Amino acid sequence: MRENSLSQMTMFEISDFWWLAENEVEDELFVGIGHHPPLNDDNIPMSLDKWFHSLDKDLQLSCTYIKYPLVFIERWRAICNNTNVYRTLKLFTRDTGQPQTLGPFLLDIDNEQENLDDALVVARNVVDFLTINWNLKDCDIHIFFSGRKGFNIEIRPQGINILGSTAEQLKSSALQLKEIKNHFGASSRGTLIDPVYGDRFDNYRLKHPYIRLHGSWNKWIGENGICKARRRIELTLQELASLTADEICTKAEKPK
Repeated sequence: MRENSLSQMTMFEISDFWWLAENEVEDELFVGIGHHPPLNDDNIPMSLDKWFHSLDKDLQLSCTYIKYPLVFIERWRAICNNTNVYRTLKLFTRDTGQPQTLGPFLLDIDNEQENLDDALVVARNVVDFLTINWNLKDCDIHIFFSGRKGFNIEIRPQGINILGSTAEQLKSSALQLKEIKNHFGASSRGTLIDPVYGDRFDNYRLKHPYIRLHGSWNKWIGENGICKARRRIELTLQELASLTADEICTKAEKPK
């Protein structure tokens, strides 16, 4: 069973699901998907008519929400030119269609003014906090440059005791996020940790249900209508510590 499941994992971008435990990989899981065209700063993806979630019977992009097997992720990338492509943070079962697991635990560090020097400082400080105060191992943390405004830190849920039902995972995630946000707050230069998970007043709902696919292109419309693009790239701990923001951007502008 283990060899079969690992062989199946090679059919799609394994890094998107790096945090899954082996027994979860062996289960047949499903995921929601998303894609939108390049946006300007006034657009909100999920409010657009062209926020696509599936293929119709003619294999055209459709706004109808459909859950697909995890292996469909690679086909979705190809259809959408690996640009502005997403998956749901929740994964679902075939039998019930109900959420089974949530992950990874996501810290989304953004600077709305695109001050990446400041966002980089905050990301470094957050990683230091996680490794020192939460005693996380290097293998429990994956770090990404989002391609535009900041950094994403993905954490293996089991590494910080986010377990149980999806509702329990949401509550635990919200409490863990609250601890981080209370420690850091907002930087003096405008970098924030986004509220991916809600609090007890909104029943710990998932406020940002989608995550951009690893290695995909983040494409947007910048000033003067000029289209810009950078990839969401993974960074090692050493790269996070040593590269400048400009060097990271240059790395993200290059094709794989």
